[in-house]
Amino acid sequence: MIWLISKDMFYFIKNWSIEVFILTLVLHTIAFYFYAKYKNKKEAVILSKAINKVNK
Repeated sequence: MIWLISKDMFYFIKNWSIEVFILTLVLHTIAFYFYAKYKNKKEAVILSKAINKVNK
C-alpha cells in the first residue's frame, strides 16, 4: 500500500521493518504479562468471595 503511494517512503520504512516487528513483539508480550497478572488477581478475589460465601 505504501509502495503505491511513495516508493521512497516504502524503502525508508523497509529498512526498519525488522526492528519494528521485534519491538512490537516485545511490547505485546509485556502488555500480555501485566494484563494476565491483573486478571488473575481479579479472578482470585472473586473466587475467594465465592468460597467464603459457600463456607458460611
